Amino acid sequence: MFERMLDVAYMAYEKDGSEELLELALNIGEKNKDFILMEALRDAQATQYGNVPQKTLDKEAQLRAEITHLEKEIFDATDTGSGFSEELFDLKQEYYSFLDTIKVKHPKYYELKYQNTPVELTKIRNKVLNDDTVLVSYSMTETNLYAIVLGMGHSNFLKLPFSEEDRAAIRDFYRLLSKPSINGSEEELASLGELFFEKVLKKPLEGLEAENLTIIPDGELHYLPFDLLRKSGSYLLKTKRIGYGNSVASLMELRAKPSIDKTKVLAFAPSFTDAVAVNPDRQFGKLLYNDDEVAKIKTFYTTETVTDQNATLESFRAKTRSDFNVVHLATHASANDEYPDYSYLAFSQQKDSSHSNVLYIKDLYNTTLNADMVTLSACQTGIGKLQKGQGMLSLSKGFYYAGAKSLVNTLWKINDKSTVTLMDYFYEGLSKGKSKTEALRNAKLKYLETTADNLLRHPYYWGAFLVSGDVSPITEKNDWVYWAAGVLTVSLLGFLLAKRKPLFPRG
Repeated sequence: MFERMLDVAYMAYEKDGSEELLELALNIGEKNKDFILMEALRDAQATQYGNVPQKTLDKEAQLRAEITHLEKEIFDATDTGSGFSEELFDLKQEYYSFLDTIKVKHPKYYELKYQNTPVELTKIRNKVLNDDTVLVSYSMTETNLYAIVLGMGHSNFLKLPFSEEDRAAIRDFYRLLSKPSINGSEEELASLGELFFEKVLKKPLEGLEAENLTIIPDGELHYLPFDLLRKSGSYLLKTKRIGYGNSVASLMELRAKPSIDKTKVLAFAPSFTDAVAVNPDRQFGKLLYNDDEVAKIKTFYTTETVTDQNATLESFRAKTRSDFNVVHLATHASANDEYPDYSYLAFSQQKDSSHSNVLYIKDLYNTTLNADMVTLSACQTGIGKLQKGQGMLSLSKGFYYAGAKSLVNTLWKINDKSTVTLMDYFYEGLSKGKSKTEALRNAKLKYLETTADNLLRHPYYWGAFLVSGDVSPITEKNDWVYWAAGVLTVSLLGFLLAKRKPLFPRG
């Protein structure tokens, strides 16, 4: 249905080219992406999210199922008499009355699941864009890729050919990135990087020089690290600061959320050894460098570190009740493609007294975080189950449900040692007042500049990290401090010179 609606909107836009049609197309695409949280609520059976009792959820599901059943009967029947229609009308009235009750008793749940406010281009430009930002929102169909391009003084709606072969090529590209080979894959990586820039970004960016790029991916594009695409032989990383979003509407909401005034970091680094086997399905390898990783953050920010056997899930739950505007988790993670609600982050290898040692996505539906940024320095935290019309149901999505304004996550299994270096450079950039996208971009470039070993320059070692959500700085630039110091220095120098006796006194 959504694909057909996009087709019709595009045909109309080709004839008219108005921003009204562009806005309509954007809202069609947004609606198709809006199922993510709804589906997560159903699949994860998040019965307590918004404090909704199970009997209320069951009643809601029952009414929807009965309506769907009657609608199918009416559609399939040759004689659609008034009996069916009256029954359906009465049932829908009961359903809408029930939703009104939910809206009053459980407003948070109702807003997340049913509120449908159209996205307006004017609000997007005011809340998400600036003069140096371009947003590209993609919608993937069976044979095409639709791209809506928005800048402060620019807009476009494009239809790009994209086939099953292209989707398979993305999976090949991802495989080459996530599993470095000593046999060498540089030429194939470079070729695929050039190919996907041509197919996905060349037309959307034509005539646009903005350095900040916001991507709303769809379908297999979730597997694509856009900064590793190549233009004229070079990584796009060298010319663009790239952030990501689940939808335009969610980006607007995240930007509007208030931030904590003081920067304080909570960093977890659990220890894992081969000595303890808690579960045969959870054989966690040693992490030799994650404690170094969290220790380095202290160089730049006030940081509370929780390490080794103290880094339990119970401790995490207790600590996050306080206000930390940055939460950094350097640990193991596992993506569950079949049952995404059971993707998890691991804490101490042994179970603590009252909880399991792993944090599932479904646990995050009942967790509240007041964090400007959550860094998931673990394997595949941005990868999970890819569902048509819903996007990627990943571990990182759970942290958005819990209240994070932005996320730093990974597309594949990361290297323990190189991650320490990359995160050190990243937090250094953040401490200087850089945006999250600029800090991550600079960290990757600095890693490449300072790493002499060609094997360690493979994108596997540094390219997995992405930033999504509100990418604004977490530390305000302190340019005024340097300006004030300069003025004070000049004033003091002038005062001292005025006090000195001249070498040749006036007569």
